[in-house]
Formats: sequence, structure tokens, C-alpha cells
Amino acid sequence: MLPQGKWFINGKDLYSTFGIIIESGTDGFLKWPDAKEGISRNYRDANGIDIDLSKIFFNFKEITLRCIILADSEDAFWSLRNGFMAEWAKGGYTRIQVTEFGNRSYYCYYKNMSDFTRFTPIRIEESGDIKVACKFTLNIVEGEPNLDNLATFIVDEQGRHLIT
Repeated sequence: MLPQGKWFINGKDLYSTFGIIIESGTDGFLKWPDAKEGISRNYRDANGIDIDLSKIFFNFKEITLRCIILADSEDAFWSLRNGFMAEWAKGGYTRIQVTEFGNRSYYCYYKNMSDFTRFTPIRIEESGDIKVACKFTLNIVEGEPNLDNLATFIVDEQGRHLIT
């Protein structure tokens, strides 16, 4: 079964538009970012440290996606590859939607491609078609974690959460 409708980049289906399959790494979107170090004072005449914990702020988060490009020919491979690169080079944040997480959006930017295994012809067992394939690791950064989080949490006297 082809992975159409699983991942989107700026509203475009990764597989049907760019031939991209995300093999692993989407769990990185769910990982909590590290907290930024709060303002603190270390007094010589007191034990421990005094830290302002009135509000916690978060650092950026790096996400590593292991990907595959599947194309019908070498020419199609270059077209898909260049289109995918152009999508990341538009400037600003790139919106990644992951449907397995309730179609949530994550706003990221390109950092680097840490490895690339060059394309090789492969046979798709289900259909018998020959495809050109390559694997690569894409490293992206979620610069402002929870940017798309519009929920407000209210807790009543019994400790129950109300979500608005």
C-alpha cells in the first residue's frame, strides 16, 4: 500500500508530490524540547540556587527523519528531488503535517542532510514495477516548539482539565 496522505509539506502530499516516504523519525515531533535555563542567582551565604520558575521557556528542537525517494525513472528522480529541495528553500518556516498524530502541524526549517545513499533500481513486489530509489537522512529544526498549540487548559477545583 502506498503511503499517500500520511505526511504533508506546506499542504502538499509528500509521496504523491515528491515521491517521499518517511521511514522513521516522526516520533521526534512528539519528544518534548529541552527547557531553557531560567534566570538564577547563586548566593554565597545560602544553600542551593535561587531560580525564577514563574514561567518555563523551551529551546528549539532538532528532528531527524530517515526518508526514501521513489521515482519511476532517473529523470523523474531528479525532478522530485529538486522539487523537494525547492520546497525547503522558500524561506520562513516549512509546515509539516503528520496525519498519524491527528493531522497536527509542525513548523520547521531545514538544517542539513546528514547522509545519502545513491539511487538504485528496485522492483516493487506488489506490482512488479521498477522504481529508482534512494535513502537519505533529513535533519530539520522546530524553531518554536508548540507554535501551533492553540489549546488553553483550565483546571477546576477537582483537578479536572477543561480544554478550550
